[in-house]
Amino acid sequence: MVRCILLLLLAVPRWCLADVWELYDGNGDTPQGRSVKQAGVTCTWFNTAGGLRWNNRGGDWTDAEGVAQGKTPFSTGDYGRQLSSTQEVLLDVTKLVGAEGIVLKNTGDNVVFVGSRESVYPPVLQLKLSDGSTIKRSATADASLPFLYAGLCQTTPTGKGSALVMGQRNVAVMAFGKLPANVVKATLKLTIVSSYGDGALATFAMRTPRPPASVAAASLPVSTSPGVYYYESWETDDWWTRTGTSHRPSAQWTQDGGRFNYPSQGGLWIADGSSEPVTAQGTNGLVQVSRGTGAKGRGLMIVYHPTLLGYGVGVSRVILRNVIDDRSGTDPNSAWLTYRIKYGKEFYGFANCEGGKAPGLSGPAHLCGGSGSPANGYCGWSLRLSYKLICDEQNPAFGHVRLYMYAYHGRMGGYYGQNILGNAHALIELDKWHCVEQYVRVNTPGIADGTSQVYVNGNLAIDFDNLYLRAVKPEPEGYGNWKKITPYHPAPAGARVIKDNFGRSFWFGGKSLDSDLGIYMARMEVHNGGVTPPQKSAQMWLDEMKVSHRRIGCN
Repeated sequence: MVRCILLLLLAVPRWCLADVWELYDGNGDTPQGRSVKQAGVTCTWFNTAGGLRWNNRGGDWTDAEGVAQGKTPFSTGDYGRQLSSTQEVLLDVTKLVGAEGIVLKNTGDNVVFVGSRESVYPPVLQLKLSDGSTIKRSATADASLPFLYAGLCQTTPTGKGSALVMGQRNVAVMAFGKLPANVVKATLKLTIVSSYGDGALATFAMRTPRPPASVAAASLPVSTSPGVYYYESWETDDWWTRTGTSHRPSAQWTQDGGRFNYPSQGGLWIADGSSEPVTAQGTNGLVQVSRGTGAKGRGLMIVYHPTLLGYGVGVSRVILRNVIDDRSGTDPNSAWLTYRIKYGKEFYGFANCEGGKAPGLSGPAHLCGGSGSPANGYCGWSLRLSYKLICDEQNPAFGHVRLYMYAYHGRMGGYYGQNILGNAHALIELDKWHCVEQYVRVNTPGIADGTSQVYVNGNLAIDFDNLYLRAVKPEPEGYGNWKKITPYHPAPAGARVIKDNFGRSFWFGGKSLDSDLGIYMARMEVHNGGVTPPQKSAQMWLDEMKVSHRRIGCN
């Protein structure tokens, strides 16, 4: 369903926006609705939970001359210094009856407090129609977008406050929903609760921050595309016992400890629409391959089960050594991982509204680079994808999940991976198939010049540059179990100690890796949360997984 919020009549383009782009001030009474980090609009985020960012910090608007971020208002209304009583300001917003929303700016040098829609003095839009009648509309959303004294955006959403706090450096935004087509006069009535000086309020046309579209890769048949080194479409019943429909016989499923990573708890369902479980070295979820469930033909269906799925489904790891690179025993320096993915419509409401993991490329990660073991440039790395759930049913982005990159890289802080957030293209709708393409180019050893990009449905969604995955290989030990030295974790007596390009010191723990920290594998583990099982059953699907030397897109 598509709703038009407003249609701007002058210089702003006329378009109808999908629900996800409706202004949302964070009034949902849910874990995300109550969370200061996830709910509503701020001066950084147009929709925090949805991961929709303003193009310009502090909000996007167009002025009366059609200039983006311009200074010429559509209308102004004066106010005076008044601390003990209220005063009304009337603004002619007839020319904004086509806008996606209204941006309100304070032109004075003081701070002014304007009644919000949650207060007893809410904004009111008074409309005169062509038939002579008049109606009133209340704001559907409003919030101020304050900056902190250090010039940083305030992360606390203000949409639930009783006043729009407007200093000289910040604006307020508001929307009134779809308006009648026969409006001939529109007046915005605002109530100033208090003001610390004289000034004026000015109106501008809000612009929603849609990202530019990027060019999709050409969709080429896998069988005729050079450089496709692994391809799995899950079209046969024995996919998990074989090498797959690969161009290289050495492209196999997980080689370490069997083809799956976790002990079997729920068994493996793998049949042509059958519900009969098949005993296998399996997962602790339920996996089923059946015709008609894939993007075309069969697909891999994974059932998230409340009692059986506590840590995740280790669907597979595709080891890339000797697969993507013709140099025997060498990790490739660049690769593409492409697959189709669909999350079921039940995919919300899990414990703590956590989200979870999705497939992505990785270096060797058994010494570090995952599961709370931080990467450091010497011992491993991983760039899996993850998702965040949106649990507030009042949020226009509800019914979507946010994809992001869960990065264990050589300059990370803390013990767990860094979340690399994307743009609006990383917000994907539930119960629909989406094409995901991840590109990774590892850095020159010791130089932060690597990159990882994620395209969703052909659009650049996540872009992580200046990536540092590997330091210069120490000799003679090589990459391996190098541990960071801190005041609380000194090196043991007699240990071999080195220092990297960033002044950090490490000691060698006595185990080397047979790897040059290139792209070692495609990690296909998927699960919800970290260690919290989901609270209800849900399904997701994977299909058409490919590992390639160049970008080929989804067929």
